Amino acid sequence: MASERDLAVATDALQIVKNRLDQGAEPCLIPERTLRRWIAQYRSAESLYGNGYVGCWRRPGSKGIEPSRLSEESRNLLVQFVENDYEDLRKRRRLHRGQR
Repeated sequence: MASERDLAVATDALQIVKNRLDQGAEPCLIPERTLRRWIAQYRSAESLYGNGYVGCWRRPGSKGIEPSRLSEESRNLLVQFVENDYEDLRKRRRLHRGQR
């Protein structure tokens, strides 16, 4: 069962897809590749189910941004390295004019 938020997201996506299909290429904030995927899902659902709105629903397995796969210890070591070694201005190589 879709939640209220999922339905709102699907409705917004449907509106964007319909605007693109009806009016052609209009500037919008959605990345072009994402928009093409939404249109393909809309058309696929329209041909399979007779309703493109179903294609705008989020997939049950989609979780959005996945949590980090790094352990907390590894993440702390990485942060420590970046802060202490990588971002240390004294350890950076200096380029002189005329060198490439």
